[in-house]
Amino acid sequence: MYLVGGRTDGSQPAGSPGFPRITPALLAQGWPGPDGSWLRLVQAGEAAQVERLFGAAGIPLTSDLAAHIDAGDVATTSLQGLVGGPDRLLGLLAEALVAGDPTSVLPGLVTVLVAVERTGELAGALLAAPPSSALAAAAADGVELARVMYAAVTVTNVQAVAVDARARGRGLGTALLRRCAQLHHQLGFYLMYGQFRSDSGLDAYYSRRAFEVLPEGDGIPLARLGLPIRIGADIGERLFLRWRRVPVQLAQ
Repeated sequence: MYLVGGRTDGSQPAGSPGFPRITPALLAQGWPGPDGSWLRLVQAGEAAQVERLFGAAGIPLTSDLAAHIDAGDVATTSLQGLVGGPDRLLGLLAEALVAGDPTSVLPGLVTVLVAVERTGELAGALLAAPPSSALAAAAADGVELARVMYAAVTVTNVQAVAVDARARGRGLGTALLRRCAQLHHQLGFYLMYGQFRSDSGLDAYYSRRAFEVLPEGDGIPLARLGLPIRIGADIGERLFLRWRRVPVQLAQ
């Protein structure tokens, strides 16, 4: 499973009325989830459990991400954004561009949220990250690097959501998606998107959760962000997405 987010304009995060504003401490501590579970940012040493969940869903966990999880340095850039707001993310991006190493901000934008049982065992996990493949394709097509990297702090791709077979049907996947959307909305992202196999029957699932589901073969142009970039789906897959309201000047 995969997803999308938004850029802050002072409004309440879409679809999350009454949710407290996320701070680094709250993200680490977490919130009550469905049926006695607890939702939070992944902690150091939990890579093996995340790998088990993703592996059961046929989703490999890269060695780099596993190392970041076990070192406890996932979402480091996003955590700074929770303190300084969306402008802090843009500032970090500008600093990286000036230093000649713009992609250095990307690992810190990778987020892993988990659902924890009362026993402490992980029952679900979600991975959200910048749309690296689309960014690489845009750069190869000659799009200005600063514009390519802007997409990294305005668009997020939920690359994986996995729930243990014994915990399915309790709403853990939905709760993880909701918290992911809230987090990225607060950080100022405009688009949250993902993809699923066309024959999986998941179109109804995402439609019920207020995502737009595209026909097979359709992509997502980022023209409303003023970017000449198009996000496409893999062969045999469909995209689902949710936009936040985008200021008119961005598309000009």
